[in-house]
Amino acid sequence: MSLFLDSAVLSRVIVETHPNNTGAMFSEDVKDYNVTTVSQATTTATWINGDIFTASPQQPIQISEFTQMLTFVFLGVLGSALAVLGFLGNTLSIIVLQHRQMRSSTSYYLLSLAIYDNCILLGMVVYFCFPAMSPYTSSLADYQSFSSQTIEGGYPLSLTAQMGSIYTCVGFTVERFIAVCRPLHVANTCTRSRTLRAIALIFLWSFIYNIPRFFHYQVIEIPMSVSQVNSTVSTEPYTILDLSPAYTISSTTHAFNVSSPHTVFTTVLNSYDTTTADINKTAGSGRKMYTYRETEFGSDRTFQHVYLIYSQLFFMFLLPFIMILVMNICLIKAVKNSKSMQQSMCASARKEHNLTVMLIAVIVVFLVCQFPSIIDNILVAVFGDEKLKSYNAYMCFYTLSTFMVEINAASNFLLYCFFGKKFRLMLLNILGLKRKKRHIAYRSTVTKTRTSGTRIYEMEVSAM
Repeated sequence: MSLFLDSAVLSRVIVETHPNNTGAMFSEDVKDYNVTTVSQATTTATWINGDIFTASPQQPIQISEFTQMLTFVFLGVLGSALAVLGFLGNTLSIIVLQHRQMRSSTSYYLLSLAIYDNCILLGMVVYFCFPAMSPYTSSLADYQSFSSQTIEGGYPLSLTAQMGSIYTCVGFTVERFIAVCRPLHVANTCTRSRTLRAIALIFLWSFIYNIPRFFHYQVIEIPMSVSQVNSTVSTEPYTILDLSPAYTISSTTHAFNVSSPHTVFTTVLNSYDTTTADINKTAGSGRKMYTYRETEFGSDRTFQHVYLIYSQLFFMFLLPFIMILVMNICLIKAVKNSKSMQQSMCASARKEHNLTVMLIAVIVVFLVCQFPSIIDNILVAVFGDEKLKSYNAYMCFYTLSTFMVEINAASNFLLYCFFGKKFRLMLLNILGLKRKKRHIAYRSTVTKTRTSGTRIYEMEVSAM
């Protein structure tokens, strides 16, 4: 599953039922999970501690309370705080890197990376953090309907930013590899104009690759009224947004049941309570709710398997990961060899060495944080998402791997400050925290012994 919108814990539920289904009835809580069951003829949907999860007619899927709490803590609470801090750090990075004294081919890559990372963090907040908190926060009661309206454009643009971030890391890794391991080609290859062209190509490639996702989903407006609760109101089979490459089923909080001759679908109403009174209250307000469904193109099996699973696994993860890993190993070896000669280096060589170390740190963090997502996509390709999502261990792994992707998008600013001396000094200077120079003026007199007499020289010495 990809980073954005492929979550099996956040967005929608599809309950397939018998053609003769009519209405719903509520049953009592069950044992340790605080489970409330909605029986739809031969089909069962289950609320677990305020969240609704799908179940097949034969064997309901139950998500443990621990998995729900893990999602709330990591993606909801910690994820939201991390997104705010990361957005602030990336914004400061953009301000520093665009300064004229920082301009270089490498700084252009890092500037582009900071912009992509901010887009990733924004997508994380919209599609992961707030949905994870909405079942527990009354102020986010209508959030799912709001986020549904952004799905057609926000979904592909978020994945464009993710892909752009990945290939930007490939770009500056290639540049550093040439600068360190192929120094004779630096003058012709690592220029600002070539870097800008490479950044433009990365953006175009990322955008063009994700164009099919603009046709994956469509938004549906559903007017809510009391008469729609637990009643048959539709003759057209709706499909609420599937956020995985294929057939993800995920949690919501409340549901209005809209039945058709073949399928019962659940419309999201994110409240913090699951009482019938709250459902009637929201429905009676006459507010319009929004959800989304797969288009005919998006539900095509070939599209889902070839494009969403195998193509994504190769182009978004395996190919860039292998390229970065191989070149990073070469860079680390070159840095180790140069350490023995560091004392004899000139000032410019030391700057290049420090820059290489900083970029190696950025790449290592990228590889570590992205590795679980690669494992996740391989698991989906091998076993299928439908089977994996029934395991609580996998759901916990998916939550943590998604959180690590967010860590990667939010942590580069700290790496720049820790390893980049020039970046650190420029940041302090911009923030007004750098000590100002003290100017001490010395006046000296030099006497010539010839005929010209005496000439006075003024000398100014700057001291830190």
